Amino acid sequence: MLALLVAATGAFHAATLRAGHDWGDDFAMYIRLASNIAEGRPYLDTPFRANPQTPPNGVHAVYPPGFPLLLAPAYRAFGMDLARLKLAGLALFLLALVFLDGWLATAGLPGPWRLALVATVAFNPYYWELKDQVLSDLPFLACVFAALWFHGRRDILEGTPLRRGALLGVLLYAAYAVRPVGLLLALAVVVEELIRNRRLRPPVALAAGVFGLAVIAQGAWLAGPLGGEGGRWTAELGFLLDQYRNPAEAARLWLNHAYDLVKAAAYYWDTGRNPVLSMGLVLAFGAFAAAGFWLRAREGADAAAIFFVLSVLMLCSYPTRGLSPGLAQPRYMVTLFPLFLVYAAYAVRAVPEAPARALAGWSLAAALASGYAVRYGSSSFGPIPWGVGTPATAALFERVKAADPRNVYVFTKPRALALFTGRAAATYAWNRPDEDHWRFFGSIGATHVVWSRDFWNDQTYLRPFLQRNAPRLAAEFVSPEFEIYRIR
Repeated sequence: MLALLVAATGAFHAATLRAGHDWGDDFAMYIRLASNIAEGRPYLDTPFRANPQTPPNGVHAVYPPGFPLLLAPAYRAFGMDLARLKLAGLALFLLALVFLDGWLATAGLPGPWRLALVATVAFNPYYWELKDQVLSDLPFLACVFAALWFHGRRDILEGTPLRRGALLGVLLYAAYAVRPVGLLLALAVVVEELIRNRRLRPPVALAAGVFGLAVIAQGAWLAGPLGGEGGRWTAELGFLLDQYRNPAEAARLWLNHAYDLVKAAAYYWDTGRNPVLSMGLVLAFGAFAAAGFWLRAREGADAAAIFFVLSVLMLCSYPTRGLSPGLAQPRYMVTLFPLFLVYAAYAVRAVPEAPARALAGWSLAAALASGYAVRYGSSSFGPIPWGVGTPATAALFERVKAADPRNVYVFTKPRALALFTGRAAATYAWNRPDEDHWRFFGSIGATHVVWSRDFWNDQTYLRPFLQRNAPRLAAEFVSPEFEIYRIR
C-alpha cells in the first residue's frame, strides 16, 4: 500500500507542476552552486556580491553544500530546466514519505495509522505548493526522517556499533549540510541519550564525533565558522543576545514570534478562504497534539520530541531585526507538521472507549479532508504569475544580458538576477542612511540600480532613495514592472 501511495503522490505532483518560479531567490543560489559542482567550477564561484550591511539572517553569499550536491546530477543532465530540477526535489519528497513511514514503524504505530499519516503529509496542499520551488525544504524533510528512522531502530546500539554509529553520524550531518538547523537534530539525539542513559554509549558518541568532524570540515572548506557563511552564526548569536537584553522586550518578542508561528502553522490547514476556520483547525489539532506529546513524553526521552521542542524554541527566539514581519514562514515548519500530526494521533489512539476514539479520529480526518478540498479548489494550477517566468521579467533579464558584461547591479533579488543573466549583483540594506548605500555601491563598483513594483521594500525604501538622489542617477530602462537606473 505504501508503494501505491508514494506512486500516486508522485503522479499527482508531477502532473500538476506549474511553469515558472516565484521571486524568492534562494532557489537561484542553490542552482548556481549545483551548476558549479556539475561543471567543475569552484563551489564559491558566484557573481553574487554579499552586502555586509544586511542583517546576518538576510541574503547570504554562500549556502551549505548538501542540497546543491543532491541537485547537481539533475543540473548536469538537464541544465537550467526548472521543471526537471523541480522533479529532483519531488523525488526527494517521495523518499521522505518512505522514511516517515519507517520512522512511524519504529515508533510503534500500526500499518493503517502509518498509511493515514503519510497520506496526510503526501497530499497536504502546502507540500504540494513546495514542489514548484527548487528549495532545500523537501530534501531537509527527507534527511531528518532518514536520521530519525535509523536512530529509531534500537538495534543501532547492538551488533557493530562502529559501523552503525558512523552511519548515524553521516545521516545527522546530511541534515545539517542541507540546512544548518539540522544541528538541532544532532543535539536532540545526544540529549535523548544523556537523559535515558546518563552517558553517551559508543554508537551515539561515535555518531556525535562523526557529525562534529564533518561540521568542522565543512566550515574549514567554506572558510567560515559552522558552515562558512561569513560568520553568520556568530553574528546571529550577537543579534539574538542584543534583542533579549531587556526582559520586557524579550517577552514581547517571544509573544510576537509565537503568534507568527501559530499563523505559519495555520497555513498547513489553510482552507484558502476562511482564516478563522484555518486557525480553528490548528487549535483543535493542537489540543490533541499537546495531549499526545505529553503521553509520549511519559514513555521517556525521545529524539523526535526533543527536536520538535528545540525547533519551536528556535523559531520563537530567532532574531528578526531588519527583516519583514512574519519570519516564521510555513517552510520553516516543514519537518514539524508531520510530528504535529503524529502527536495528535497518539492522543486519539489513547482515547479509551472505541466509539469515542472513532468519533475523534474521523472528525479530525473529515475536518482535515474538507480543508484540503477547499484549498485545492481555490488553488491555481496554471503558470506561476509572479516571479522569474513572466514576460516582464524575461524582458528585464534580456536587457541586463545585452548590456556591458562588466556592469554590477543592485536589485532586491540579486541571486536570481545573477543566475539568469550572469551579471554581478547585490542587494541593498533596508532603512539605512543614503551615505551607507553609496559607500556600499562604491565598494562593489555598482553601476546600476533596479527597482520593481513587485516588492514592498522597493516601494517603501528604494523609491524614496531614488527620488532623493535623482541627480546621481539616469533612467536607462522603464517598464510598468521594472526600472533600471545607471549610477552617474
